[in-house]
Amino acid sequence: MKRTILVTMILVFLTTLTFAENKCENVNMRWLRSHVNLPQKSFIEEKNLQSEMCQIILNINERFIPLYADIERKFVISGQLYSKHKRITNDKIDSIKKKVSKLRQSEFIKVKKDFDSIASFTYTPKNPTGEELYFITDPNCGYCKKAGKDMKKIAEKQGITIKTIIVSMLNGSRNKATEAICKKVSFDQYISNWKYSKSNKFLCKDGLNKIKKSNKIAKNWIKQGVPVFIKSNGEELVGYNPSKLLKMLERKEEVVNR
Repeated sequence: MKRTILVTMILVFLTTLTFAENKCENVNMRWLRSHVNLPQKSFIEEKNLQSEMCQIILNINERFIPLYADIERKFVISGQLYSKHKRITNDKIDSIKKKVSKLRQSEFIKVKKDFDSIASFTYTPKNPTGEELYFITDPNCGYCKKAGKDMKKIAEKQGITIKTIIVSMLNGSRNKATEAICKKVSFDQYISNWKYSKSNKFLCKDGLNKIKKSNKIAKNWIKQGVPVFIKSNGEELVGYNPSKLLKMLERKEEVVNR
């Protein structure tokens, strides 16, 4: 009799668990969009059960947004989960960021030669260590200009070679980016606010093709904006934060599996 009751309890537990898992499994982008307006290119990075809710981590241009669905799939909740003064949601997002970062590092190493081919100019310090930093910039980006002025100091201090890649992702920057290449603007000129002529005579075919190629190759790294800094091991930083950039450069490069 006791054995029968125990088996029955286990079956009920497994049935309930399976029911809950199936409910979370059925939470998909189509269902989410029936409740919330989401960007077309967003997707579910990960989902799992949290108590009586399904936790969904959305990937929107490499930004991770937490959402929750009740088991009955009637509601979508946005916010953070707390337990004993600890933010459960942040722990989950941090683990996803680390996983995605490793994947992106491996991806960069595979296409590193392509990045070398689109570098508009290279600045080599007096005492190079052999390390390289890829600096992705747009001529209409204010933070890029600020970062550019500090690049020489950083290069000399760290002994790191700077490879600058010009892209055109901001409104009205294509012609300016193309002119910089066609006029063969130097690194020093580019970071010193070189004068843009606004003349079509400097829009050469090679320049237009290079900007097109640069945009294509770098597109997966500029989704969140520019500037973007990438070490030769694929570690990256989006946006210009001098202290974070120096910390990234000072970290010893880890070998990433190709």
